[in-house]
Amino acid sequence: MQDLLIKNGNVLLFKDDNILIQNKDILVKDGKIAKIEDEISENLNQNIKVIDAKDHIVMPGLINTHAHIPMSIFRETTEGCSLYEWLNEKIWPIEDSLTKEEIYYASLLSFIEMLSTGTTCINDQYFMSEQIRDAARKCKVRAVITRTIMDTDGNYKTRLEEFKNFYNTRDENEDLITYSVAPHSLYTCSGACLQATADLAREDNLPIHVHC
Repeated sequence: MQDLLIKNGNVLLFKDDNILIQNKDILVKDGKIAKIEDEISENLNQNIKVIDAKDHIVMPGLINTHAHIPMSIFRETTEGCSLYEWLNEKIWPIEDSLTKEEIYYASLLSFIEMLSTGTTCINDQYFMSEQIRDAARKCKVRAVITRTIMDTDGNYKTRLEEFKNFYNTRDENEDLITYSVAPHSLYTCSGACLQATADLAREDNLPIHVHC
């Protein structure tokens, strides 16, 4: 991994309960911050990448705590609907027609948009999870991915198995991508569905991601 030197940035620092912004240099070695100092001018590896961050803020990446990553393509297409009208008459019928390729490229679009505005970690809840994971790997973002589980048609067990199969194909050595169990909501999941997702989360020691 190439070392990185960020020069002249307005660095956002946390001290006690305060947030400070100070002009600093940051040295990153082997993917980790090694130094934050007023000026770093020691002998450095010739292969180091130098970024001049003058007039820019340098800060930790933002976290999107709840996302449906591919759904940015639906933005502003269903304004003025009530929740159930939006779900039953607009979004769910459209989603039923989406292809794996469309999910992949919609996810790439969303990741690019989030990265361009400083978001580097995303907690997602959607379906066609393999395509979302492939896009996350390509963009090298940190993501918590799942397969939404619901039983509006009384068939949550199929979706539960889809999540299990998806989870079992994970790369256990992968640092950037982790997983959650995701019952959709109290209004789309029966008691049996919620219990099954809770049991699965306990079994695999995974967090639960649910709409409240």
